[in-house]
Amino acid sequence: MRLILASIVVFASVAYVKATTCGNIITNTNIFVKENEEPYQMVSKANHEECEALCRATAGCEVWKYVSGQAYNNWPRKLCYIGKKNYNDGYQQGVYSGYCNSAHKNTEKKSNCVMTNINLYVKYWYDNFNRRTNIPSYEACAQLCEEDDSCQIWKYISTTSHHYPRETCFYGTYRYNHGSDTGVYSGYKKCNAYYGYQCTSSAQCVAGMGTSFATCGKNGLCACLDGYIYSKDTCVKKAETDCFDHNTRYGVGGYNIKEVEGVASAEKCQEICQGLPKCVAFVYNTQQKFCKPKKSYKKSLTRTAQNFVTGPRKCPA
Repeated sequence: MRLILASIVVFASVAYVKATTCGNIITNTNIFVKENEEPYQMVSKANHEECEALCRATAGCEVWKYVSGQAYNNWPRKLCYIGKKNYNDGYQQGVYSGYCNSAHKNTEKKSNCVMTNINLYVKYWYDNFNRRTNIPSYEACAQLCEEDDSCQIWKYISTTSHHYPRETCFYGTYRYNHGSDTGVYSGYKKCNAYYGYQCTSSAQCVAGMGTSFATCGKNGLCACLDGYIYSKDTCVKKAETDCFDHNTRYGVGGYNIKEVEGVASAEKCQEICQGLPKCVAFVYNTQQKFCKPKKSYKKSLTRTAQNFVTGPRKCPA
């Protein structure tokens, strides 16, 4: 009788993280494994500990997933999947997942990462915007953000007093802090504010970004000091020949001459601008590789934006 009750308690509980030698076990979470890439395996195992041990002993294994006897959706029971990470599909009762031998290892969230009754808005028009329902806890929501390389922030709705159902998780790119909102939990992927996030002091940005060359800009967002650019999660000295503004974009979208895809670099984007008689400046996205030559812009409307480079038609001699 005690054993039955213990099982009910375990599988009725919310997703949680338990430390192991291989990183962390993520309970009730389904991480999909790439089936068409080595070292993918699907084998029968007695428990999730054996599945984790198989991944740990297999060269190149990044993630493992174990479907227990308590899983549903008509999945085969007691199956172990190991290999390369595909994506995190979120909550799935009775499924254990984890990371091994890779840079994807989990780190447990510190308590000061969670902001209670604070609503951080996520940019819904970005490709990395995610909205998941039936997420059992804000810890599980934070974990989804943790496992997404492009995620900056997460938000969890725990009550029914919003437009969205309770137990809804949002995660993706930071938009702005909407302020107090009862029943909403929010948090940054990194515990402190960092580049492009709201700030109230330069000390906050220095601590969050981990560099003394950070500052709280006039727009209330963490930025790099004049003469420095944001690169590889820190502020580095800007080259004297570089006249571009890194991690910024011009806020006026209506003055684009055209949009060119598949452009290799900001320098190539500037060359495209120089080939258009009416072009005076450009915006380039370093991640999606698109270039937008502009016939007009307002420097005063330039804003912080990760993965963007802006610049003039021609750099000063």
